Amino acid sequence: MLSFRFESKNIYLIDVIREEKRVKTTMAGLIVLAGQVGASGCQAATLAGELVGTWTVTEAATHEANGNIIYPYGKSPKGILIFTADGHFVQMLTTGDVPKFASNNRTTGTPEEYQAVVQKTNAFFGTYSVDEAKKEITYKIESSTFPNWEGTSQPRIIVELNAKQFVYQNPSASAGGVAENKWRRESK
Repeated sequence: MLSFRFESKNIYLIDVIREEKRVKTTMAGLIVLAGQVGASGCQAATLAGELVGTWTVTEAATHEANGNIIYPYGKSPKGILIFTADGHFVQMLTTGDVPKFASNNRTTGTPEEYQAVVQKTNAFFGTYSVDEAKKEITYKIESSTFPNWEGTSQPRIIVELNAKQFVYQNPSASAGGVAENKWRRESK
C-alpha cells in the first residue's frame, strides 16, 4: 500500500509539473501575443498610420514671399483628402462659390466659366509615401486638374498630425508661395 501511495504521489507530482508547464506555455503565448498587438498598435501611432482616413479642409492659406496671406479657396473652403492604407490618396479643394454653367453642360461653358473653375478648384490623386524622420509626405501625382503637376513628386511638410487635425505645408504651391492646409478628421 505504501508503494501505491508513493506512486500516486509521483503521478500527482507529474500532473502538477505538466500543469505548471501548460500554464507557463500559455503565459509565454500570451506575452508573445501581447507583444504582437503592441507592435501593431505602435504601427498605428506612426505618421503613415495616423494619416489613413478621410479629412475635410478647414483652412487653405498661401503665405506669399512678401508676408501676405491669401486664401485662394476663400475663408470657407470646401475640400476632401483621403489617404488609404495601401498608399493611395485623392485631394480636392474648391471655393464654395464656383458659378454654375449657364448651359448646364460642362463641355459647353463660356471662357469666363472655365476660368472660374480653374481658378477656384484644384483636384489631384496618386500615391503617397511618408518619411517618418523628416515628417514629410511625398505625393506622386498621377493626374491633376492642374496638368503641370501630372507625373510629379511633391513634398508636403507635416506641421501637425493627431487624431483630430492634420496640417501640412506645400513649399511650392501651384499659385506660388507656401500653401498651408488644415484638415479635420472625418473618419479613420
